[in-house]
Amino acid sequence: MRLVVVTGKGGVGKSTVAGALALRAAGDGAHAIVVEVAGRCDVARTITGRRPDDPARERPIGPGVDHVAVDAAHALTDYLRRRLTRPAAALLRGSEAFGVLAAATPGLAELLTIGKAWDLAQDGRHDVVVLDAPATGNALALLRAPRTFAATVRTGPIAAQARDIDRFLADPRRTAVVVVTTPAEMAVAEAVVLHDELRERPGLPVQRVVVNAVLPDRFGDAEVAALGRLRPGPARRAALAAAARARRQRTELRRLRAALPAVALELLPFAFVPELERPALERLAGELAGVLDQATPAPTA
Repeated sequence: MRLVVVTGKGGVGKSTVAGALALRAAGDGAHAIVVEVAGRCDVARTITGRRPDDPARERPIGPGVDHVAVDAAHALTDYLRRRLTRPAAALLRGSEAFGVLAAATPGLAELLTIGKAWDLAQDGRHDVVVLDAPATGNALALLRAPRTFAATVRTGPIAAQARDIDRFLADPRRTAVVVVTTPAEMAVAEAVVLHDELRERPGLPVQRVVVNAVLPDRFGDAEVAALGRLRPGPARRAALAAAARARRQRTELRRLRAALPAVALELLPFAFVPELERPALERLAGELAGVLDQATPAPTA
């Protein structure tokens, strides 16, 4: 099974890329599931046009694409249901002491969340699990949670599972990290920092950077010079502004390539639509042909 973790700076289109990757996988004949964290349903809403009635329940949102929204509370309930008898699970879930322990134990809430994605990547029902992870800082905590928890709680079944999850995340044959950015100064800087932070954790390199919302570069030097000679007016101002913005983006793309020379970049065009809906997401999915092939090689037996 394959787990693709999608993260990056907030507001750069992580959910857009996660949804597009799932649609791309389904278009290639795979069965995919999108896992959104903190109970969010951005991908489901984009693909279906509405929020699911019960986001915590796995459900199809399109041919070959399922969806589930996970938060720590639901993940805990699911964990207890699957690993304890029903009376024991109910007793522990209702225990105030356990709630205090869960809040105070470093990495437990994140472990339960990443553990849900790990379960789905192993249960044999999906070929690709796309985790729409939180933004940079929280994503790092999420990915480091199994190791953090295992170092804190060294014995017991949860600690053993934490070590299993950590090994799974560290295996590039089974887990890939895709960083999303836009060609803007702050987003590029954060993508580079995220890459470096993940590289410090052994086995979690960024395997692809997706640059979202790239504007077309419509005007060359000669065209910009010709625009500068035209009579001032709204059309001239708009054209010059578009040319300047596209050039700033190209500057940031060069900076990103220079900072991450070993990481492949995938460029997604700016979607000129008032609101992103499934047809636009499907067009973006068509631009991501190589991401899943490179990011998720089939695991060995």
